[in-house]
Amino acid sequence: QHRDAAWGALGRLDLPPGARWLLSLPLHHVGGLAIVHRAGVGDLGLLVPGPGERLGDALLRLRPDVVSLVPTQLARLLDEPSTARALAGLHAVLLGGAPAPRGLRQRAVEAGIPLVVTYGMTETTAFVVASTNPAEAAEDGVAGRALPGVDVRVDAEGRIYVRTPTLALGTYGPRGLEPLADAEGWFATGDRGRLDGDVLHV
Repeated sequence: QHRDAAWGALGRLDLPPGARWLLSLPLHHVGGLAIVHRAGVGDLGLLVPGPGERLGDALLRLRPDVVSLVPTQLARLLDEPSTARALAGLHAVLLGGAPAPRGLRQRAVEAGIPLVVTYGMTETTAFVVASTNPAEAAEDGVAGRALPGVDVRVDAEGRIYVRTPTLALGTYGPRGLEPLADAEGWFATGDRGRLDGDVLHV
């Protein structure tokens, strides 16, 4: 699942050879672990901040090509002119992990930041949907388009389902391993949204 998720992410990002990814999320979360797998699968550089080093300081010191952020991190980095300029010089800035406050995405795109909005969760081994252009990334509520090999549907009540090879096998309960997906492979995310063509809004 981690390998397939890494290939899917790298296929959407189209990174240059030898790109360097900053380890900006903790390794005990799927987002941080996914960065390590993407670096390994894609033969990318993995930049690790020093012990206790602030994210903004690591960004300025290590000069990565790619960084993954949650909305709180992005907002703080945008508030500092030096780190905002550094983000604008990157190949891609991924944003996910939580809903972004209204206007944060537009603010980032207007600052020249190459924002890629993502949607996924631990069960799907990080993101399975991502934006493909700045207009999508800037619009509040837009998650983007499914990665190759991923199916997304929204039922009549607005519930989002995904079918992906990156889905976890299941959870352990009293009866042993209990699958997350139904018999047709669909996983109920617990989120609500709508599809506008192939663009998912959450």
